[in-house]
Amino acid sequence: MKKFCLLIFCGLIFFNDLRCMLIFDKNLSIDNPGLSLNYSEQPEIDMLLSETSFLSALNNNSENKGIKVGLCHVQNKRYRRTMEDEHDVRLAQDHVFFSVFDGHGGKQVADYLKNNLYNNLISDQNFSTNIPAAIRFSFDKTDRDIVKEGIGARCGSTATTALIKNNKIYIANVGDSRTVLCDRNGNVLFESKDHKPNDPAEKARIEAAGGSVEECVGNISRVNRYLSVARAFGDSCMKTLIISTPDITELDLTPNMGFLILACDGLWDILTSEQVAEIVKNAPDVQCAAQQLAKEALNLNHPECPKGDNISVIVVDLRGLFGCCHVEQAETYSTGQIEIIESDLEDIEINQVSLNSESIENIKNKLNKYLTIIRNIYLSFSKADQANLANMQKQIRLICLKTRIGNLIKILNEK
Repeated sequence: MKKFCLLIFCGLIFFNDLRCMLIFDKNLSIDNPGLSLNYSEQPEIDMLLSETSFLSALNNNSENKGIKVGLCHVQNKRYRRTMEDEHDVRLAQDHVFFSVFDGHGGKQVADYLKNNLYNNLISDQNFSTNIPAAIRFSFDKTDRDIVKEGIGARCGSTATTALIKNNKIYIANVGDSRTVLCDRNGNVLFESKDHKPNDPAEKARIEAAGGSVEECVGNISRVNRYLSVARAFGDSCMKTLIISTPDITELDLTPNMGFLILACDGLWDILTSEQVAEIVKNAPDVQCAAQQLAKEALNLNHPECPKGDNISVIVVDLRGLFGCCHVEQAETYSTGQIEIIESDLEDIEINQVSLNSESIENIKNKLNKYLTIIRNIYLSFSKADQANLANMQKQIRLICLKTRIGNLIKILNEK
């Protein structure tokens, strides 16, 4: 009888631990109201010495093209029993690569991504000629390898990456880890799209594939009442629903660009992109910025609110790419870009009648890129710049260009 009672008691402990692990992994759920864990450990900054030494060497390297990198890797011990995040920073002669991976259900997939995604990217034949194609190939191959090797049967990982090469930034993401680009004044220029199950496009795709999206405990939308992200690596038990196809954005490097911030949703669930950009802008350096972001997110996690997550964040300072004379360079760059766009628009307006369907799509893509350039130039003006007569005239030119582009896109959509 004693042995039987002991067996029952051990089974209850095991089941309780299992429930805790599932409930406090926010991406996974057994749809239970939850437990109240009372960890005595306070969240603390967990910086690996090897990683810190590497970043210090990177930031002091005269050949790193002026890029400086800060990193903070935090286990929120109040709510998380394990650290399932990973990250990767690579410096090569002609490019740099940054990535953050947020694992769920285990760390195996995040570890695999750290060790294989970058190598699959640079080994693709398209890497030197067609980077978006190389990114799509590397994401697809890595996910297929994860499934083939049986690593991600019941676990997975989101990913957000940034590649700087050939004076361009290529941002790719899968899931709800996010990359934000802001200018030197802390204005958000770009943020990647979170792949949440309740996003209308993601929900339609999942339901068309035979899955369901429901609002579960904590008002969190989940796929089949289980997973709170619509895209991820791994999760092979749900692979027909959970895809690893990345959103890819290609941006021209411009002198007004200030910082890249890559982080898992542990940061973005607490702070907005605008709040993060403001903190980074005011920090004395990128390492302080990364640590401050983590501390802010942890401080805002109230002990009674079981939403605490691990946090991994990379902050990249892009200002050194253009040196200290960025104001003059930005002036020359913006004037030249405006003239190029104005000249190109004249040609498009003259030749729009003779365009075929393929040409129309190419031109629409070009016009959308022009809109991004115009927005970046406009945001590069500080309040003092906006009062300057020359810049006021430039702003009027930008507004006129935006109107012309909008009218052209409307005409092309009707063809």
